Amino acid sequence: MRDRKIRLLMVDDHDEFVSLVSELAEDSQFSFDFLHVKSGKEALDKIKSWQPSAVLLDAHVEDMSSFDIARMCACFTTIVITSEFLSNGLEARARESGAAAYAVKSDVPEDVDHLLNDIAFFSEGMDILH
Repeated sequence: MRDRKIRLLMVDDHDEFVSLVSELAEDSQFSFDFLHVKSGKEALDKIKSWQPSAVLLDAHVEDMSSFDIARMCACFTTIVITSEFLSNGLEARARESGAAAYAVKSDVPEDVDHLLNDIAFFSEGMDILH
């Protein structure tokens, strides 16, 4: 499973969640290249220049709407919008904006590993592995 790279761009300002995702991506059965930014503007710049296979996007980035980012980018990369809370409203907005999924952030390693597996699956479906 490690023969093709999955470029994962994470847009989030919650350091503990970022660290957990980064560590588990490094140890995953899939081969992830991991890059982290904290703002929507940085995300748009990296999406253009780095061409990630998937973007793990916090629903609450401070400098622009995560749903606008998803609308602009979902046609050429997999977007998974995350939040600390289970919210049917946020999930509906994520789907309407073109995101492949909505996920609740977790500090349980098994949950994050499952999320990374889903990202690998979604990325493969989009044929955007590197």
